[in-house]
Amino acid sequence: WDAEVAADARVSFVNQASFEGIGRTLVKNMGEAIDYEGQIAMLSATPQAPNQRQWVDWAYEELKDPKYENMEVVDVVFGDDLPEKSYEKALGLLKAYPDLKGIIGVSAVATPAAASAVMDEGLTGEVKVVGFGIPSTMEEYVLSGNCTKFVLWNTFDLGYVAATIMHKTCAGEFTGEPGETIELGRPTMGEPDGVYEVIVSVDGEPFVLLGLPMEFDESNIEEWADIL
Repeated sequence: WDAEVAADARVSFVNQASFEGIGRTLVKNMGEAIDYEGQIAMLSATPQAPNQRQWVDWAYEELKDPKYENMEVVDVVFGDDLPEKSYEKALGLLKAYPDLKGIIGVSAVATPAAASAVMDEGLTGEVKVVGFGIPSTMEEYVLSGNCTKFVLWNTFDLGYVAATIMHKTCAGEFTGEPGETIELGRPTMGEPDGVYEVIVSVDGEPFVLLGLPMEFDESNIEEWADIL
């Protein structure tokens, strides 16, 4: 799960969230944070990372909505998913664009790096940070106001769905064919009835979609930081 492998090398693939859902959610969160006005930038891992490349593409697609007409992407930079390099790239954005209003972190390394840079530069409240993150590493930045909101898929549900599919596959109860359903026996955030269906991607490959990404902010960060 988490990252797709070649279709002929697997029975099924559990996608944590759609590329579209993630890309659009990142922009939506940024729009809300800066009142839909101002310069923004994106801090990603590498241009070659297929997941992040598509998330960025869908972010640009979401930005075509007229409600974002006063928001401008001034730069997309890459930190190779290395904490120190990502931090330096975030500092570079803050220095290069003094009117910058927000940074979207397109990885769980980029987002805390951007929030740390904003905090160290004394720009808390002036430059908003949203993106991907892990609650235990983002708690400090959310509670200090350096990150207004971040997303991550529900890792517990992802593991449960993947393990259930593996069990049923080995038992001869699941083949991964389009339209086939699988019952988990318990609800998930994405499917309250606990039933998932194999759907087909735009390139014609079957997969199971976990659901929309989970959002974290000051209302739930302390609870989740203790367990994830």
